[in-house]
Amino acid sequence: DELAITRFIADLESRLGDPGMAAMNTTRLEGNAYNLNELIRATAAMPFLAKRRLVILENFLGRVKDRPEQEAFKAALVKVPETTALVLVERKPLVEEKERRKGKEHWLEIWAREAGEKALLKEFVPLKGYPLIVWIQEQARKAGGEFTQAAAKELVGLVNENPRQAEH
Repeated sequence: DELAITRFIADLESRLGDPGMAAMNTTRLEGNAYNLNELIRATAAMPFLAKRRLVILENFLGRVKDRPEQEAFKAALVKVPETTALVLVERKPLVEEKERRKGKEHWLEIWAREAGEKALLKEFVPLKGYPLIVWIQEQARKAGGEFTQAAAKELVGLVNENPRQAEH
């Protein structure tokens, strides 16, 4: 759910305080150009006039393929200081639903579970059907409006179950 991911990250950024300071304490890295040393440098940097900094690494798993790369990545995760919040964003499931039903877990999920409170694994599954209808009604209420269930259902059909389009 692209909208939920965007909102989650925006909430983290807002917790950094003043938007100008937040911008100076936020680093975005794109996984297509992923470099482990760059990630280590970004996470190790001290926050500037703030308590924490935010590092966002998107779409990187395609570049962390074999076991040695995975082990190096996990070793880097362990070294992330408390002053840095590292957000790893993948825009596809870590494990396909068919494989998940067979009990398969991704190596990153296993690491996050073992890391305990140091890690938070959050999946943003796209809302569809009735849950999206309810979400539309809640968003309308928050904005001071109202949607009947029938109108929300109609909107779901018009936006092809896309929350971002529904929000607009």
